[in-house]
Amino acid sequence: MNIHGLGMVWGFIGTIYGSWIHITSLLIGRLSFHYDIDSNRTNWHLAEIFTFFIILNMRPKTMFEVLDEQEKIDPEQPAVETSSGSR
Repeated sequence: MNIHGLGMVWGFIGTIYGSWIHITSLLIGRLSFHYDIDSNRTNWHLAEIFTFFIILNMRPKTMFEVLDEQEKIDPEQPAVETSSGSR
């Protein structure tokens, strides 16, 4: 696994655990301590979490991924071509 994939995995795992902790703390607070949950704020944070999941999974390619693909296609060709002075 390359460094980009490892970062993606850690970001995804962190988001899943963060979501789980958020929802669990809301439920524990409501059931154990009779804490009144502000449903507008809670729904907003859950919508943010869902949006972040979408952005995390459907992101555009990074510059590193584009350059890696170009290197795999033709490893001999330089990433940036320079033009000669004569035409």
